[in-house]
Amino acid sequence: MVGYLAQLIAMVAHGNAFLTGRSTADFYPSNSVFRFCCQVIFIDLDNRRKSSAVEVAKDPNEWLRLLKTNGFKRLELGEGPRVDSPLPDHISVAFVGGNRWHINSDSARLSYRWFGKWDVVDKDAPDHRIWKVTYGGVGMKEGLPAAHSGDLDDCRRLLDGVLGRTEAFARKHNLSAFESCFRKAQQALTSDDPLSLITERDWLPHAGYGLFAKRLLAATCQAWVFGGMGSWNDLVFEHPAENNEYEDLSRRLYEAINICVIRSANSFIKS
Repeated sequence: MVGYLAQLIAMVAHGNAFLTGRSTADFYPSNSVFRFCCQVIFIDLDNRRKSSAVEVAKDPNEWLRLLKTNGFKRLELGEGPRVDSPLPDHISVAFVGGNRWHINSDSARLSYRWFGKWDVVDKDAPDHRIWKVTYGGVGMKEGLPAAHSGDLDDCRRLLDGVLGRTEAFARKHNLSAFESCFRKAQQALTSDDPLSLITERDWLPHAGYGLFAKRLLAATCQAWVFGGMGSWNDLVFEHPAENNEYEDLSRRLYEAINICVIRSANSFIKS
């Protein structure tokens, strides 16, 4: 999965844990979503002074404390209209900024949306921490809608159906590596210990997410094949009918993964 989406998922998940009184002492900077980041800061875009903005937190830990102090009760993963692009969503998502995922934060008095901006500050850093991430907060007049957790079993059925079709397509065209990805994703949807199947298990806190949410997260990690050269996006087929089927399956797979990611991230259980 692309790093900027992974970071948002982890920040929403651990942020909700923190806002409900659970410990997140091991979150930043040790969580794997920060392993290539040298700095993660937060600025308030509503308090801009000339060409600059006010920094409100020097790292995610300070940001979470700020939110809690100011009465914010919950975080959600959200998605808005993406930046205009001639590319389909499942292709543009491979590029930083190719999608408008963001974090929604809500309190009794106000709501904020936080958008991340990733900049390379030292491409030769010996520890590979080349990225500085700046989250800009924008105040919203309206509050957040009811939590977008939805029915996770409906999401599972949607994703399972698409995975079955894409696995069959990959098998038909001797795409064994991709066939394996889709098969493992299907297995994750029925596993009793789905996080053991992926390396990204620290994205979720120790408590607050049920088995269905963990299954969806593990499955979407296994099924994420959207990237650059050498990825699923790089395939081309000789016959137009095969290309059309491939494009349709790619679009459906991306849409199903997108729905599952958002609903599973937003299914935090408070009690």
